[in-house]
Amino acid sequence: MRKLFALVPALCAGVLFAAPEWEDEAVFQVNREPARAALMPTAPNSVLSLNGKWRFHFSYTPAERPQDFWKTSYDVSKWDLITVPMSWQMGGYGTPVYSNEIYPFKIDPPRVTSTPPKDWTSFKERPSVGSYRTTFTLPEGFNKGKVYLRFDGVESAYYVWVNDTYIGYSEDSFTAGEYDITRALKPGENTLSVEVYRWSDGSYLEDQDFWRLAGIFRDVTLFSTPTLQIRDVWVRPGLADDYVTGTVAGDVWVRNAGDAPSAPTEVAVAIGDIYSAKLAVPALKPGEEVKLALPAGTVPNVARWTAETPSLYDTTLALPNGDARALKLGFRRIEVGKQGELLVNGVSTKLWGVNRHEMDPDRGRYMTEEKMQKDALWMKKGNFNAVRTAHYPNDPRWYEICDEIGLYVMDEANIEAHQLRGHPQCLNNKPNWHAAYAFRVQNMFQRDKNHASIIMWSLGNETGPGKNLADQGDWLKQNDPSRLVHYCDFPENSPHNDMDSSMYRPHDQLRNIAKRHTHRPYVHVEYAHSMGNACGMFDEYIKIYEEYPRMIGGFVWDYIDQGLRATKDPKTGLFKLEPFTGKSLAFGGLFGDRPNFGDFCDNGVITAEHKPKGQFWAIKRAQQPFAFAWDAAKQTLTVRSKFFHKTAEGYALYDKAGKRLADLPALKPGESAAIDVKPTRDGDSDYPVFIGAEGVDPKAIVTDCVAWFAIPGGDREPMQPKKPDSLPKIQASVAQTEDGALRVSGVGVEGTYLLFRDGVLEQVHYNGRDLLAAPPRFTMYRARINNDRYIKDSATWRSLKNQGNRCLSMKWRKLEGDQEAVQIIAEMETDGGNVPYKYTLVWTVLMNTVTCEGVFYPQSPEEIIPRLGFELAVNKALDTVHYDALGPFENYVDRKFHTWRDHFTCSVEDFFMPYPETQEYGNREDAHWLFLEDGEDSLCFFSPVWNRPFAFSVNQWDAVTLFDATLPSLLPEPDKTWLHLDYAQTGLGNGSCGPRPWAEHLVYNKPFSFGFALRFGSKPFKPQPFRPTAGLALVTRDGKNQVTVTPDRADAKVQVSVNGKVPFVYDKPFTLESGTVAVTVVPDGDQLPSPTLERTFAKEATRTAWKVVNVSSEEPGEGNVAHIFDGNPKTYWHTDWRNVHPDYPHSFELDFGETQSVAGIRLLPRADELNGLIGKCKVELSQDGKTWVTVFEGDTGWRPNKRTWRDLDFKPVDARYLRFTAIAPAIKGHIWATLSELTLKIR
Repeated sequence: MRKLFALVPALCAGVLFAAPEWEDEAVFQVNREPARAALMPTAPNSVLSLNGKWRFHFSYTPAERPQDFWKTSYDVSKWDLITVPMSWQMGGYGTPVYSNEIYPFKIDPPRVTSTPPKDWTSFKERPSVGSYRTTFTLPEGFNKGKVYLRFDGVESAYYVWVNDTYIGYSEDSFTAGEYDITRALKPGENTLSVEVYRWSDGSYLEDQDFWRLAGIFRDVTLFSTPTLQIRDVWVRPGLADDYVTGTVAGDVWVRNAGDAPSAPTEVAVAIGDIYSAKLAVPALKPGEEVKLALPAGTVPNVARWTAETPSLYDTTLALPNGDARALKLGFRRIEVGKQGELLVNGVSTKLWGVNRHEMDPDRGRYMTEEKMQKDALWMKKGNFNAVRTAHYPNDPRWYEICDEIGLYVMDEANIEAHQLRGHPQCLNNKPNWHAAYAFRVQNMFQRDKNHASIIMWSLGNETGPGKNLADQGDWLKQNDPSRLVHYCDFPENSPHNDMDSSMYRPHDQLRNIAKRHTHRPYVHVEYAHSMGNACGMFDEYIKIYEEYPRMIGGFVWDYIDQGLRATKDPKTGLFKLEPFTGKSLAFGGLFGDRPNFGDFCDNGVITAEHKPKGQFWAIKRAQQPFAFAWDAAKQTLTVRSKFFHKTAEGYALYDKAGKRLADLPALKPGESAAIDVKPTRDGDSDYPVFIGAEGVDPKAIVTDCVAWFAIPGGDREPMQPKKPDSLPKIQASVAQTEDGALRVSGVGVEGTYLLFRDGVLEQVHYNGRDLLAAPPRFTMYRARINNDRYIKDSATWRSLKNQGNRCLSMKWRKLEGDQEAVQIIAEMETDGGNVPYKYTLVWTVLMNTVTCEGVFYPQSPEEIIPRLGFELAVNKALDTVHYDALGPFENYVDRKFHTWRDHFTCSVEDFFMPYPETQEYGNREDAHWLFLEDGEDSLCFFSPVWNRPFAFSVNQWDAVTLFDATLPSLLPEPDKTWLHLDYAQTGLGNGSCGPRPWAEHLVYNKPFSFGFALRFGSKPFKPQPFRPTAGLALVTRDGKNQVTVTPDRADAKVQVSVNGKVPFVYDKPFTLESGTVAVTVVPDGDQLPSPTLERTFAKEATRTAWKVVNVSSEEPGEGNVAHIFDGNPKTYWHTDWRNVHPDYPHSFELDFGETQSVAGIRLLPRADELNGLIGKCKVELSQDGKTWVTVFEGDTGWRPNKRTWRDLDFKPVDARYLRFTAIAPAIKGHIWATLSELTLKIR
């Protein structure tokens, strides 16, 4: 019988109660059958599923559980019914907890009942217990001598009774527990009782990054065999050194499970029609088992298994008594090459892999056959060829599917003690836990050992190194030399595994690893963290893997979002699970679960409902098995096969309509062929071509194809405005309303008017309705994406959410002509936010075209910002979108290589991507025009400077509403359509867990010129203005007082006047210490004139002569003090951290080169990290470097969530030298100091 237990060991009446099995690390199974291959007997009437409706009782604690419920006399008729298999939380019992590495209970191994914080879920559920009951009746003839009960997955520990008999106990949630229940059965109806504990000592080894659920979540099965039975099978098909001849080896275990001796017999083995053998079975005593070796065999010209050619052979093993097993075997050979290559059948092969958690939004941990098939299909559609079972053995059926469809598998043991990695209570070297580690690794191996798809074993995940793991690595290497062994936390060149491994490395670090030439494979076991809108520069990873032999590829994190279907309770604000009917896909914390890690569970390349995210298409394109080169002169497309193992036979080239252009020859891997192609384009668009297998669906060409390539379109020729033969004379009218707005009418269409208010176009009234729904406003804000985490604490980024705009002045003038134009000049500035700008907008109205051009000047030094552009809204009725840009997928500056330039049409709703947490979506880069229409009216947007592309997005909500909603299901009903027209937007990167965007993809608040034109009408219009303006010119000054004038059109003539002097034609930069520069762009030909704009420069202290006189500490190179006056906010002074670690105070002295009248200084902290943030400082000035005057001493005002420019103002002091002293850190315990920029305010 099972042990007696109390919640904690307690002394009662002089007796010390033993800890229960579920809090005893030495007990992880009782009466469990030895682990074996997951093969069921094939004899008729020998397998019975117990899946279905069971009686269920939920208890928050073990003390509250019905202790005797396993007795058949116990009445459970009033208990609830629950579906088995399914995680019990999905049935409404207890609270799902999503945590990354934080244990959901107090750390006190092996106990899980110690008191956690009161707001933790486990305070109430400590641990919760599920009591299950069902009944079954064995079919006639089912019992052939022995009957076994199998649980494929129960989380996390459970006891089993049949009728009134205790059967056994087990842990290890993700491998099968099997029990001999023959002795407990009775004729007729039998009762099965299972008591499941949510957490156990085993949970210390199940600290994976996933939902912490519980219950019977995989199949429950009865099977029967004769007493003389095939207990286990391990067939090892391989390849000889010629990689053509198949080899056969293996073992079969036969057991006499009866009470009497067995007679000699034999096992018949057949692998298809290519191999057969009969294995002699000797007479066996009761309980005796024999291991029989298959005779070594060879098979000429065997069909070889790879992920590209998943050839399988039906295999059977049978005893004369009817006990038989069947499986599918693949012949393949896995090795490591001399340069560290992964060799599959002798061929260097890359792993285009993905990590996969088992998660269903409606069933929890249970995976249906349909769901698994869909997962595998979408992996293949995404050009993935490998999957890591992160971080536990998956459902046994999954491996069969991988065998059949062709996916390489890294099979991972159910071991992760993430929070204990490096912790004082780390279990990796504790002898009393050694057996538990071995149990889990060997359970995985024994269950899955026959699968061709499994090419490597993994010992677990992120648990740190240690003997308990090292020994298991050695055990696998010794017992299965046919596969490789992986573990992510062993050091490089570890003897306990076969490859080096790491996670989330930036591209430059990865390239350095590749060059080490250790002759060991390297696998990027987790990378490209696909959280939300993600995976910038993914293609660069693939290029590195392809360039270096030892870089065998990696596994994207991860395959599918782990959202759970739920609905928000309006009373509590929390979510409640509602499988199949809920309105939301909820993530951690929304159920009130504590601790939690928010939406860090939603990292899939597809959503929980199998909708591909934007990055899916980029990943698919990067991993495609063909390369292309276009010869425009010859009109030929060279196609090179990048398959590793199969030919291109059966593949064809298609156009975007699905029309077959040519059949590909049977190219071998690496071979090329030139194909004649005659592109037919829409204007100067690209011409995309696709490669797909026979039967590709023309309506789903991108989904069904395996590769595509955009044949480049022609160069865009400027569309010169052509004046029609005759136009009616247009006399524009401007009227000022009582509140100061300007109403412009007389634009050639009766009843049409435009309204300008506060410096912007507020309304376009046309054809009896308003086409604009919100005026254009300058914005730097985007709904934060998950990958903005690298700067999520920035006070600047948060402040931009509240940034507004203020009109300082608005004036207008008419531009005379047969068709009068109206020009409105507005002087503007931002209002609110920590990134001030002053800018000028010039609006030009000519008939039904409105041009908006602007020059923008920041009033604070550079820092990273989300975007620069306009946000506006149009009438919701304009719901059809046509555009000329990169598409058809959403794309960003660092995720656009997979797109092509074309004319696309879609609905407004088609732009929406339901990322689990609402965020920026739908962007299109390199746009030349877009228009929105409803069949009657339209608004067309385009660049006022032809061939100067912009970026845009079409959204149903403004950026603030989008961010505030949290979940797509909580977004309000759209009442307008929002547009972003962007000069630039910061890239995506992978900063949610990995590198931030590359430097060239970051946007800074620099001076820039940008604008747009819009045309309204009743039909789509061509995207060029009838008459462009001359444009504007940007005026900037560098640190050397050199003024540069940059016109919108590179060839434009610009007149410049300095301080009211005679204008001159600008041809090169000029020097100006202070004063006003007036610029006028001279119209060319029929261009409309633009106004003269001015910019005034104050005298500033140049820093070119500055020198560092003294410094207490600096990190050579990276952290030199000189960085604080180099004008680059991305560089900084950093005290020494590599060699010595001096504590506060830290100081430096500067020489300005000449005496200045200093009235203040400005300080900018380091923006990208919190390390070195200064809390208190002192500033001293001196004329001679000897006698110092303190002008400031106190708090910098900087905090982790407030890191922006700090102005220190004081009465003017004549000084040539400055001494800055960092007195104390902003964060207690920090010893370093950093500073990004220091500038002077000169009187």
